Amino acid sequence: MHSQYWTGKMVANVLGISERTVKDWVAGKRFPNGIDLMNLMTLSPQVREFIWDSTKSENDHIDKQIMKAVCRDFLEDVIERL
Repeated sequence: MHSQYWTGKMVANVLGISERTVKDWVAGKRFPNGIDLMNLMTLSPQVREFIWDSTKSENDHIDKQIMKAVCRDFLEDVIERL
């Protein structure tokens, strides 16, 4: 998002929200709701890293991904043995 120099209008169109909402975010008048924030994190690695750094949640995210992979591998092994 940042490396592409998106305009407020472009962000609004992609997220399906009003341009005024994006302008309010930038001005600090409002903050994105949970769904819009997740969509912003999907669009922008910079936003994602900022949120992860601010909340210290990147490690939790990585831990969850590792656990999912371990469980998936375990279940695949169990199914193969049946």
